Amino acid sequence: DASTDGLTQRPLLRDPFVIVAPASTTCTASQCLGGETGLPFLRYSRKQIIGRRVDAQLRRLRHDIPRRIELESTAAALALETKGQAWTITTALNCAAVDHVLSDLQVLPMPDGAFSRHLSLIAREDLPDKLFGLVESHMRKLILTSMISPMVALEPRLRDEFRLTS
Repeated sequence: DASTDGLTQRPLLRDPFVIVAPASTTCTASQCLGGETGLPFLRYSRKQIIGRRVDAQLRRLRHDIPRRIELESTAAALALETKGQAWTITTALNCAAVDHVLSDLQVLPMPDGAFSRHLSLIAREDLPDKLFGLVESHMRKLILTSMISPMVALEPRLRDEFRLTS
């Protein structure tokens, strides 16, 4: 447990960034990053933390992908991808949240320079430990069964990356 300013934090999830492309294309992650798909790259807006994080990683890896389209909604981006119109970089958890369209998408691990975000469960320090533990236990079961397991079944290469943490 980490404690800061009256809050208790417990690590919960490692959520890797992934490349998402239309299932109708047979591209690899490297082809997407190399601009070889003929599809535009949908970026998250620079106003959002996720957009700045993806941009920083692309700069670090020296991928210069043209900035044509920026969106603020994962659902909107993935909807365009299900229609075969673009590809994006998002997180495995964002993909799992729109499971009704996953059959229309390819979810591909980053080919080099993998990066992830780490999510934690946070509570006020005055919350009884027993209650916090109960909430944490239920959250872990829910995330594992409804988010992680379906994504790993779709893309087994995510097994070591998309996981609960302690």
